[in-house]
Amino acid sequence: DKVNLSYSIVKELVEKAKEQGVDTARIIIPDKEDIVSEIQVEIPKAALEELNKGNLKLEIVTPNAVISIPTTSIDNFNQDLYFLIVPIKSENEKKQVENRVQNETLIQETVGNTTIQVLGRPMEIETNLQGRQVSIVLPLTASLPTNPSEREKVLNNLRVFIEHSDGTKELIQGTVVKMKDGSEGLEFKVNKFSTFTIVYLEDWQSEVAEKVTSTLKEV
Repeated sequence: DKVNLSYSIVKELVEKAKEQGVDTARIIIPDKEDIVSEIQVEIPKAALEELNKGNLKLEIVTPNAVISIPTTSIDNFNQDLYFLIVPIKSENEKKQVENRVQNETLIQETVGNTTIQVLGRPMEIETNLQGRQVSIVLPLTASLPTNPSEREKVLNNLRVFIEHSDGTKELIQGTVVKMKDGSEGLEFKVNKFSTFTIVYLEDWQSEVAEKVTSTLKEV
């Protein structure tokens, strides 16, 4: 799927936003049959300038990821903006990501024998909006325990493993949030883009988390 948010559409959105008192321009891209292999979103520079004039943040909503871009991150962005959103659907590709996560040397050296499990669908996100903060929510599509205490344990031990295109890697803690459809997702902020994978680390300790994050960022 390819979406181009033109200047004329944005101008109309800004006018309607003022009338309705909203602060977000939201692009919703459905995929009920789960057949879309990738989504390209393009927004011309002039349309971004119009969003800024209207003080509107931009949100791209897909079944596999929600990307929220604050006004400060598109302010003075002097080029056309693009996002390429690719859900990793094939079992072979998902297995490759899972193997990379489980065999990541820096993680293994720090967490030792902690059980590492990939949850949900890994996502590849590319954009030319580098070095500017963006919020991402990945849905928790995997089955979670129904027992409240077991469910809380899983949610408290979720992290996002990020493989950046520049070769660096991070393991960061997100925040569990409610999606608009009532389901749960993991929200986190980044300023670089690559492959994002939700992982469950059994018996994860906060002091270990800080050590891993610090170590991985130095790669």
